[in-house]
Amino acid sequence: MVDEIGDLPTFSIITCCMGRLEHLKQSLPRMMDQGDTEVVVVDFSCPEDTATYVRENFPQAKVVSINNRLTFAAWEARNAGAAVATGKWLVFVDADTILSPNSLNLLANKLQPDSFAKFASGRNLQVHKSLTSPLSLNSLRGFMLVERDAFKKLGGYDEVLKGYGAGGDVEFDYRLQYFGYNPVMIPESIVDRVIHHGDELRLANAGLSLVDSYMRGRVYLQIKRTIMGFFGRNPPPPVQRNIYQAATKLSKSTLKNNGSGSINFGFHKIKVKIDENTPEMTFKLSINVSVDLDDN
Repeated sequence: MVDEIGDLPTFSIITCCMGRLEHLKQSLPRMMDQGDTEVVVVDFSCPEDTATYVRENFPQAKVVSINNRLTFAAWEARNAGAAVATGKWLVFVDADTILSPNSLNLLANKLQPDSFAKFASGRNLQVHKSLTSPLSLNSLRGFMLVERDAFKKLGGYDEVLKGYGAGGDVEFDYRLQYFGYNPVMIPESIVDRVIHHGDELRLANAGLSLVDSYMRGRVYLQIKRTIMGFFGRNPPPPVQRNIYQAATKLSKSTLKNNGSGSINFGFHKIKVKIDENTPEMTFKLSINVSVDLDDN
């Protein structure tokens, strides 16, 4: 909670829920008990009516409701929470993650301007490494701290990506580092425990199969990196949609044709202005992508 009314908090915890209310009932009290912190809960069309539960039991929390959605869009949900947050640092925490007492204040002195904080990869964790399934190795992958100004400057999470395995956290991590923000590893001690659960719950509201969402995301990310490297900036939304449409087409073709596929597509009218003394230039970029899945 914020220490003094009217003061902006150091941290804004943002957590999202669609079908995870039982987890949130365990994790939200610890989020609310962090010092100098506001909490934003995003109810993403939760069938358990998370918004009502939070308003009745934790009126100090901010609630954002996104209605009439059939599938969970994690990156849209996180962006919606960030839009109402006021803290200097945004802290994205999944509903199944229970923080240790006073953990954010203990972390504060490790944070520096032009940095962001994340956990090591799942395989390198010691305390919270879970082997209940391959997917559980990534149980803390979505936990991230980033300055609100940096988040806004970079445009937040990429909402084009869909499905559980799309890698929106990986994409944003890459984009932060590409534009000069330095990663700081979060000590595992700030998390008390992660609520273990099966993959059925992870994938329940994904909307796409894990393989399909993963393939689309990987192809999208590789193409987006190519364009960012060429133009030195994040592609504009129309180009992002074009990339994802091509990645979707390639994924469907690959899955249909026994694990291999290729596609040609082009991007037109990508405009770049190098500096104030040069005219705006229009580039055409054509890309060929092929995929072969190895069963081994």
